[in-house]
Amino acid sequence: MMRGLARRGASPGLLLLAASVVTGAAAVSRVARAEPASGAGATSDADGTFEYVVQPGDTCMAIAVRVLGDRAAYRRIHELNPQLGKLPHDLVPGSVLRLPGKDAPRGPDAVLSRARGDVKVRRPGDDGWDPAERGMDLFRAWRVGAAVSAAAELTFRDRAKLRLRERTIVILYGPQKATAKVITARAELEEGTLEARLDELGGQKVAVDTPGAAAEVGEGRAVVAVDGAGTSIVANHDGAAIAVRGRKGGKATGKAVKVKAGMGSRVKKGKAPEPPRPLPPAPVLDGAGGEVVLALGADAAPLAIAWGEVAAAARYRVAVEDAGGEPVLAVEVPAPAAGVTTAALPVGRYHVEVSAIDGDGFESRPSAPGALEVVEVAVIAPGADAPAPLAGVPGEAPVVALGAELVAPAGGTCAVGDDAGARVRLDDAGVAEATCTLADGRRSA
Repeated sequence: MMRGLARRGASPGLLLLAASVVTGAAAVSRVARAEPASGAGATSDADGTFEYVVQPGDTCMAIAVRVLGDRAAYRRIHELNPQLGKLPHDLVPGSVLRLPGKDAPRGPDAVLSRARGDVKVRRPGDDGWDPAERGMDLFRAWRVGAAVSAAAELTFRDRAKLRLRERTIVILYGPQKATAKVITARAELEEGTLEARLDELGGQKVAVDTPGAAAEVGEGRAVVAVDGAGTSIVANHDGAAIAVRGRKGGKATGKAVKVKAGMGSRVKKGKAPEPPRPLPPAPVLDGAGGEVVLALGADAAPLAIAWGEVAAAARYRVAVEDAGGEPVLAVEVPAPAAGVTTAALPVGRYHVEVSAIDGDGFESRPSAPGALEVVEVAVIAPGADAPAPLAGVPGEAPVVALGAELVAPAGGTCAVGDDAGARVRLDDAGVAEATCTLADGRRSA
């Protein structure tokens, strides 16, 4: 399934070893900004009210439903804000309203539990985006965005999780009062793709709205996406059926379509949801898992990942996570290709999943995860007592002097040609191909 990659070519009297380069990630600056104690854009007062910054498209009714969770609360909004004058009110974005505090949001609605790459947040009333960092609190009406080659995870107060893939923007909302016993969290997907992962929520659901659809996602795993034409695509990978409706003017409309596990539905803007259809089959990774990849004289190595072809696939999505579940990289590969070579990964344990995506954008369940481990095999120069970094051009095979020694991982052995042991002396010029066996008996490709 996964194999280390070796580059070939040698100069007389020199020995070349497969190597890899470490890819760096830009550090995300820490956000040193006070967070509201009573919700997004809110400052609480002693009279039990709080201030709210009006957003584009807001109406008093919309604020009552989305912020206070009670449609009837719009009357109280009118009482607290006499400056609005007679109906109808034309709310100006950026202006400030005073809202009743009884049903105001308490504390953060979610936490940014994972972040990779360029992840940012945008607060209500702000014109620009601020860098985000893992662990920061997120509040109602905040936008969270993951840029190119980025990913993020939002964990709500009830432990429901939504994962943002690259080029994805969502708006966070809390539960509405009328549905708080069922809808525990709400998010609006403006663009991109969300993964919903809800486990053991006791029948509770997370509402995911898009420009053209409203989906109530229960226990299990699902993908909700909005493509470039604004079409919404819901894929239920496993678990409870997902209720999908059309959406117009910010409200769910029409009869719900029930999307069962293994099925998907598409909703074009202004249209009713299409009848559910089967998702493509999940790909099967080559190999049995548990593969070992060598990082020779470095702390990273590229990987070759292969899987069985799925006839319905237009492209495949490959996702790699580390042992702690942190997303490391994700890439899409057009069919009919059934394999990909990744960027270099640091020494450590990983698992990889591959999904098939058909021509209409429906994504299969992911494959059974394949396990892999990148291990470092050190190189000691002739006459040296300890390993040293190998010189060379990043991405090119390093060149070492004859007589250098290859040092196996602790408790393991390596073999080059007919020579094997914990330390192998490299006495032949040319390209050296090594295989190593770890202490637990696993062998490298």
